[in-house]
Amino acid sequence: MEETVSEIKKWGNSLGIVIPKSSGLKPGQRITFSFRKVPGNAKAGEIFGIVKAKVDVATLMRTVDEELWGV
Repeated sequence: MEETVSEIKKWGNSLGIVIPKSSGLKPGQRITFSFRKVPGNAKAGEIFGIVKAKVDVATLMRTVDEELWGV
C-alpha cells in the first residue's frame, strides 16, 4: 500500500484529485482509497512531511514537476 497527499480540485461540477505519475497507476485502472480530512490549522510539515535532502528549491520543484506532470 502506498500513501500520498493530494489537494481536492474543482473540475466542472465535480471534485477530483491528482495522482502522481510515479504511482504507476494507469488510466482505467480501478483503485480503492480512503481519506482523512486535514485540520485547518495543520502545519505544512504535518501534511506533506519534511524534506531533509540538501537540494535547492528550483531543483526540488523541477523534480516534483517531472514526477507529477511528466514535464
